[in-house]
Amino acid sequence: MTGPRPRGSGGAALIGLCLAGCVSSAPGAPRVKAAAAAEPVAAQTWPAVEKDPARPDPPVTDIGSDQTTLPARYPAGVWLPIEQPLLSLQVVVRVQVEGQDVLATLDSGASSSVMSTMTFNRVAPPDTEPVGFARVMDAHGDLVRARRFVLDKVQVGSLTFNRYEVLVVPGGYPLFLIGAEKLEKMDVFLAADEGVVGLFPPGRAPIEPGATRVRLHVEDQQPRLVAYAQGPRGREAAFTLIVDTGASETALPVGAGLKAGLVTDHRATKTTMAIGGEAERRGRFVVGTLQLGDERVPVHNVLAQSSRLAGGKDVGLLGNDVLMRHRTVLRLSKGELFLSPLPDRPTTRHRGPGGAVCTARGKPVPCIHVAVEHGQDPCLRVRIHPVYSGTTVEMALLAEKDSQGPALAGGALRVFSTVGDHGVDRCMPMQSHTELDDARMSLTWVRTEGIIWPCDPWATECVSVSGPLADSGVARAHSEG
Repeated sequence: MTGPRPRGSGGAALIGLCLAGCVSSAPGAPRVKAAAAAEPVAAQTWPAVEKDPARPDPPVTDIGSDQTTLPARYPAGVWLPIEQPLLSLQVVVRVQVEGQDVLATLDSGASSSVMSTMTFNRVAPPDTEPVGFARVMDAHGDLVRARRFVLDKVQVGSLTFNRYEVLVVPGGYPLFLIGAEKLEKMDVFLAADEGVVGLFPPGRAPIEPGATRVRLHVEDQQPRLVAYAQGPRGREAAFTLIVDTGASETALPVGAGLKAGLVTDHRATKTTMAIGGEAERRGRFVVGTLQLGDERVPVHNVLAQSSRLAGGKDVGLLGNDVLMRHRTVLRLSKGELFLSPLPDRPTTRHRGPGGAVCTARGKPVPCIHVAVEHGQDPCLRVRIHPVYSGTTVEMALLAEKDSQGPALAGGALRVFSTVGDHGVDRCMPMQSHTELDDARMSLTWVRTEGIIWPCDPWATECVSVSGPLADSGVARAHSEG
């Protein structure tokens, strides 16, 4: 559901992310004239935060969004916006099927491309006949009967697939999964921190500085790796995990996890969706460090669901709560996974739309500033300067706890706020702040267009958490009407 929209957004996410042709403050890019912004009413409350040269602001567009430079730096790729709120742990892109717009999930955990009956009936010619039948095993281990069809054309950005084979499963809901049989023909560069994904010819995706490589093996047309974790008594367990860009969260085989004595949280419950329907999962594993592959690449602070597949297969999933902590390149053609650290960004933005300088009482101040305020009533302080008046601002924040890994177990704090004439100066309540104690915060991305409003449509602001801690009370489902 879409809520308040920024002026000039037009509701077009493909345009709103400014992958090309937008006005930017990047060096060498066209600019609009930078102007001093109006004074906020609560000017005295605005901190004079100094710029940190080690944590530079991203470039800003003429309407105040952070602007990705990845397409300009790596032009060999086909770059697509992720059609979800920032860091929602889903890789959803807009594609064209038989000339019609469809939202599709890039799903490396699905060996074949899968479509629901609802979506197929909307896009396929009415006289399309099945060419065969199959059974599909979903993420819960359930077998679902499917019909096999061949579509004339599917376009993913500028990539065209002719004679596209798809398995159609029963379902009165929109679903299109682009599976590993198509993704193995390309490199997938996942930059979820900037809300984009790049598709490159096999072997040509750039590997960013600091990347670590994990070797993969393919079984049942799915990319897999072996991961290792230790229980509290030092007993090590090895798990086979499917590298699954279609899974929001990591899941470990329940039998192997219990046998190894991994720490469990029995109170946690979660309803998960798969092709065959909903399932209630109880309990999860609390893993201090999950080591990936023979290379033993460490991933800290993982909260993993329990998985139990049919047929006795002790296989889990490596989900986007781990993959999206990094700039991730999935190179299925060579059985490789590359994980690079995300850029460390400040908790401020010092330039507003079109490069505007924001001031308070005649002195420069940040145009956007966020901070966790501890105390009896912990809250997330959000300040947005009136230069953003008339727009809706979406922000994604990450938190790192030194060697302990991400404070939010691979998730993010997301803030949405519609800005009035006097700006925003709000402390949004948080039920618990222990996850963010001593954490280094990063305002990883800001955007003002192409926003998918996830909150009460009558509200003007809200804050939520994505990932494994979404239901833990770190932040309230806070909305203000």
